[in-house]
Amino acid sequence: MAVRVRPAVVGDALAIATVHVRSWQGAYPTLIPQSYLDALRPGDRLAMWQEALGHTAWPRRGTFVLVDDTVGADDDPVIGFVSIAPSREAKSRMASSTVASNRPCSRFAPLRRTDTSSGS
Repeated sequence: MAVRVRPAVVGDALAIATVHVRSWQGAYPTLIPQSYLDALRPGDRLAMWQEALGHTAWPRRGTFVLVDDTVGADDDPVIGFVSIAPSREAKSRMASSTVASNRPCSRFAPLRRTDTSSGS
């Protein structure tokens, strides 16, 4: 697998939303009710990601995607992401981040191609 990291663009919103949902479904089945996890849909997070990616303000806030350059033309190459932003705590000098991947391992579920439509 050949992977690279690049800044995310608004056109990545659905792919990021899909990774976001799949990573929750793979990481939290013992912590969050399965019925809630089963009901998560990438399309439900699409607007949030379009908004976030549309307000990127490097170097203060933004999202990077991990891209698999070896996938076929019919597959989405985005396999992970990281978002960075200033801490929400006013006095903190730390940054906050979110990291997710859709690659199979003990904590993450594999991406299923049929689940990537925004209408599902």
